[in-house]
Amino acid sequence: MKEINENMKKFILIMSIVIASIGYTDTYNKNIESDVPHLDVNYEVIFDKVKNVKTSEGIAYNEYRIMLPVTKIKWVNDILVKELSNAIFDGEKNVSDKEKLKEMISNKFNKLNNENYENESAYNYTFGAAIVYLGQKGNIVSFKSISRGATLAVRDYGDVNYINIDINKKKKLKLKDIIINYKENDGRISRLLKENYDQGLEYEEKSRYTGNVPERFYFSDEGLTFEFATLELTDTFSDAGSILTIPWKKINPLLYPEYRENEVSIFDRWWD
Repeated sequence: MKEINENMKKFILIMSIVIASIGYTDTYNKNIESDVPHLDVNYEVIFDKVKNVKTSEGIAYNEYRIMLPVTKIKWVNDILVKELSNAIFDGEKNVSDKEKLKEMISNKFNKLNNENYENESAYNYTFGAAIVYLGQKGNIVSFKSISRGATLAVRDYGDVNYINIDINKKKKLKLKDIIINYKENDGRISRLLKENYDQGLEYEEKSRYTGNVPERFYFSDEGLTFEFATLELTDTFSDAGSILTIPWKKINPLLYPEYRENEVSIFDRWWD
């Protein structure tokens, strides 16, 4: 029972991180001129199950909770389902049908429980995943994908990703879609990120930036912000230590006009 209570605490922590993000959705600024209507976003918990598996070693406590945003635009929903499936299955699955994804999650959960039976182990596992709506300005709508898992034996782990969708172009944006001549300017972006990183180093502290330009990016108040993998830039698990921003005045010349600060209004509210 003590083990189950400890695992419950971990699950509550996991889902508090995921669900708390919902409160940071952006309020549309009606003063912005745009032909694109404001996106109506709701949330659906598509999977929420708990299973206590009795084995000779004890009770295995397994819990999954998965949450998905739902809009009135089918092709946007298809992108979100695909991104959620990538988060849950580490990019190994690629489905855009919500019912199919539910079936896959159910099979994954049942497999976990069956492994407890077969191995006679009291292996406890909690997992939470969600995509949360961040905001919309003009034709750009943005979401954040969050997943968190935990066991009693292993530290909490998870991943994040950003989903920036151009409503006019009906696609998820990659860096090559917003950066002019991306292959040629990739090196310039890397140098700008290094410049930002080096400014935060302590005296005689060795740089850990390797030149990587991650695809995890979003439009922040300060500029184009990139999120690196945990521990890639620092020895801490702090999210702040994984963030580097190229200021608008430096990144604007490298962006296509429709994505520059003076042409695409950025988010009024965001979280670090």
